Amino acid sequence: MSERQTYRDEIQESVSNLVTDLPEWDADPYDKISEVAENWTIYTSDCYRIMRESSNEDAGFDHMGSDALSGCDSFSDVVTRLAYFAVYQDLVDELAGWSDEDKLEARDESICEDCGEALPNTVMSDGRPGREGDRICDSCYDDWQEDQEDEEE
Repeated sequence: MSERQTYRDEIQESVSNLVTDLPEWDADPYDKISEVAENWTIYTSDCYRIMRESSNEDAGFDHMGSDALSGCDSFSDVVTRLAYFAVYQDLVDELAGWSDEDKLEARDESICEDCGEALPNTVMSDGRPGREGDRICDSCYDDWQEDQEDEEE
């Protein structure tokens, strides 16, 4: 965590990085969110900052109820545990505001209108001869061209 960025900016950046790190744009993000939250709470000083700036300071109790502090043997353990759940929930809340289009844009991907696959924008086009305006991948365009040639024969 950087003191130069605001906490909110860092949450947004973390979610952006998380989305680009997922194996697919629509993959289940919760394991990755947990990993990111763990990385945020390595240092106790960062945990204090999270607890000061998060809007989810009670998330540990929301997730675990009265067991939220079970196993905590020190004040630092308590702060770290509560900070983990607070930042976890902040990440979840931020990601909930992202549309499918936002996720695809962050990954520099688009959905092919023919095959329905999310593919890198480098293999997509919407200005191909005969298919102007259709956002399709190279492979689907090649297949379409072959079908057009077969129909001409």
